[in-house]
Amino acid sequence: MDGEALTAVLGELAGAGVRALTAQPPTLEALFPRHYAGAAK
Repeated sequence: MDGEALTAVLGELAGAGVRALTAQPPTLEALFPRHYAGAAK
């Protein structure tokens, strides 16, 4: 996401009353679901 878009989104969130935001990178399972399908059953 580019900086200008992020600034706009954060401004909208702050205007809506959001006071905290946590972002996490996706897990390997989320990135490559076909490789993990059925592995944890």
